[in-house]
Amino acid sequence: MVHEQPLAHVRDTAEAILDRLGSDARTHVDITEVAPYGTEDMPGADRLILELHSLSHVRITLSESGRKNIGYALYPLGVSEPDAVVALASHIQDYIMEIGSGRPAPACPNHQHPMMAEAVDEMAVWRCPHDAANNVEPILGSSHDHS
Repeated sequence: MVHEQPLAHVRDTAEAILDRLGSDARTHVDITEVAPYGTEDMPGADRLILELHSLSHVRITLSESGRKNIGYALYPLGVSEPDAVVALASHIQDYIMEIGSGRPAPACPNHQHPMMAEAVDEMAVWRCPHDAANNVEPILGSSHDHS
């Protein structure tokens, strides 16, 4: 099932991911822009990869509150909702860990590493890379609209 959503849905999804990543992420990171992101805006190698796959994206601009540290996260269009959420969550997770001095986000409940974003059974989840059977939780809370 192909997933194409309006920008407001993408912003809501990014905000829900930030909320899930914890108070550090939510109080120190702002979403400053959500806009279509065409391949013409990308560096050469990234643009070539996207053109080969014929995908388009929505770019979410993130900024660290009170600082000029800006990062970007991409939400792919033309893929399933779980795959789009996983891609966005992975990008936001990388940014949060970078500005948080490598602190795991979200932290795995039984380990010292972060959980990984994956699509499992048509659902976007955070999963322990070492104990996936016991440590799995949805990326988006149950109150978030997945449609």
